[in-house]
Amino acid sequence: MKKTVLILALFIAASVLAIQPAALAYDGRKCSDCGRKMGLDDKFFGKVSFLMDNEEELGLTEEQIDKISSLKWDTKKSLILKQAEIDVIALEMKSGLWQDTIDAPALSKLAEKKYDLKKDKAIKLIESYAALKQILTKDQRDMAKKIWKQQKKEMMGCAPGMGKSGMMKRGAK
Repeated sequence: MKKTVLILALFIAASVLAIQPAALAYDGRKCSDCGRKMGLDDKFFGKVSFLMDNEEELGLTEEQIDKISSLKWDTKKSLILKQAEIDVIALEMKSGLWQDTIDAPALSKLAEKKYDLKKDKAIKLIESYAALKQILTKDQRDMAKKIWKQQKKEMMGCAPGMGKSGMMKRGAK
């Protein structure tokens, strides 16, 4: 009996040790080339770069190009402002945790505000992505899918408009 329990325990321990590295290795969607985590912002700004890089093939009008560019800069500005607010709140939370007496209710409110801002950022990106798709006609969206699939076959790696460092390429509109 003891031998069976010992063998079973060793089997379970070996299974856990074998599975653990695989479970720890996956940490969300990452770029296969640079290992950088990909988020909603990468999806939106990658799509903008893709559209601008392929404006001739898609037949974008000047009006559409202006709308895409305006949407890009408005979204970027909004995200920068939200991130600045998040950073300030995070700093206030750290400062509050260093105090001799910690005001837990106040810090809890700051945490709620911080994650509300993060939620607002995600919502802004979703709305911007939806608006970006509405700028294109149905034919242009279909053509964009076709070009995307073609380019995906040719280059497996970072999103269009993104370099290996994860930074936007210079000259991207």
